[in-house]
Amino acid sequence: MPRREVSLPDAFNLVLGKDRDNWPPAAGLLVAAYYGDIRRLKAQRALIDKVTPLSMALKHSYVSCLKLLVQRNLIHICNAGNTKYDAIQECSYDSTRLPIELAAEYGTWEDVELLFPVTSKIPTVADWSVNGVISNVHMEVTQLEDDEIVNKKKSELKRQGADAFSKEDYLNASVFYTQALKVDQFDATLFSNRSLCWLRLGDGKKALLDAIECKHLRPNWGKAYYRQGAALMSLEDYSSAYDAFSHGLELDPESEEMEKMLWEAMDLK
Repeated sequence: MPRREVSLPDAFNLVLGKDRDNWPPAAGLLVAAYYGDIRRLKAQRALIDKVTPLSMALKHSYVSCLKLLVQRNLIHICNAGNTKYDAIQECSYDSTRLPIELAAEYGTWEDVELLFPVTSKIPTVADWSVNGVISNVHMEVTQLEDDEIVNKKKSELKRQGADAFSKEDYLNASVFYTQALKVDQFDATLFSNRSLCWLRLGDGKKALLDAIECKHLRPNWGKAYYRQGAALMSLEDYSSAYDAFSHGLELDPESEEMEKMLWEAMDLK
């Protein structure tokens, strides 16, 4: 008997039932992308706390969803009106792999080719081509198996991030720190540095998420609470910022900057 091909919507119908209102937002999002349903795509995007379909596909490694979004020309809906997917801006606190990199590692050459025209250049990829992206990803995967190479690569990426930051190129600095997090996702200083980049770029939400991750990794580090407080100040949550600075000052009582921000938060809360 020949194998029956089941479409994505039919597969969800079988697994989740036919009442789509009870489906999780992720399933609704994928089906909306499958049909090219712009209205439902926007609605599903709103349900997932403003997470874009592209960032969601990135987080969950939905290479097939990425392909559908591009094929059905839905980049402008997924990326806040932009017709070109910005690989740099899409970096987020819990994502160290970009869609095109996921495609290079888990998908096919055709998947990478599909995403390439709608992905902005990644500064850490020297040969910006389909083959160059694939080669770069495969090289990174291989290098992660060698501790000496890992430490050297992380140090170099941190240096490049610091250099970019010193030139006030905060966007590229955040990219270098994100690339370094691929190498070592447990380095609290990388999250701290990237949090500051997001703050300088005016993205308080991402700055806060990175600061929280930094705090989880190093709960007794005063700077982690300083980063959290600074992010909360940018989001105008002065009461929570005061609590963060207060805790940070307990850990680092000699920090004049922490004390200054504590008083500022107290005046505003």
